[in-house]
Amino acid sequence: MEITKTETLLREAQAICRGVTGREDVNDDLLCSVFRRLELEADLASDDLQDALDAAWKGLVH
Repeated sequence: MEITKTETLLREAQAICRGVTGREDVNDDLLCSVFRRLELEADLASDDLQDALDAAWKGLVH
């Protein structure tokens, strides 16, 4: 089974929380906050990439 973007971000958030707190069990609020931040950063990176691709395409067409 393929790992989804959400699962990947959740695992990354868990690793960050464990690294910061030094504990295996992390607070749900902290985990949720870190997950949301990672999701936002991923979305922004995706938007930047799309903008760059659009600009490159416009340069090729004109």
